[in-house]
Amino acid sequence: MARFDYFEPDHLDELFDLLARYGEDTRVIAGGQSLLIMIRQGLVRPGVLISLDKISSLRQISYKDNEIILGAMVTLGACALIHGRFDPSLEFTWGTRNPPGGFLSRAVRKCS
Repeated sequence: MARFDYFEPDHLDELFDLLARYGEDTRVIAGGQSLLIMIRQGLVRPGVLISLDKISSLRQISYKDNEIILGAMVTLGACALIHGRFDPSLEFTWGTRNPPGGFLSRAVRKCS
C-alpha cells in the first residue's frame, strides 16, 4: 500500500494552509472512493491526502436573496430533506441532467 501523510482539518483556513504547504503533491478527498481505488492500483501516488470531512462549513445550506446556497459537501440526501422548505417556485436539478460520462456514480444516479 502506498504511504502518504493524511490530514483532517476542521476549518477552511487549515485546509488552505495545508494546500499552500504541500502544494502539487496533495490530493483533497471528499469521500475519496475513486481516489483510493486509483491509489491501490498505483495510478496515483500522492504524498499528502487532505479530507474535507470534518469541515462543517462545507455542509451548510443557506437561503439568501431567493437562492439556495449549497456547500461543497452537501449531500443529495440533504437536498432531498430541504426540498420544498423554501420558495415553492425553486426547482432542484437532480442527476437526470448528468453530463455524458457523468460526475455521479451509478449508485447516486439510482437514488435521484
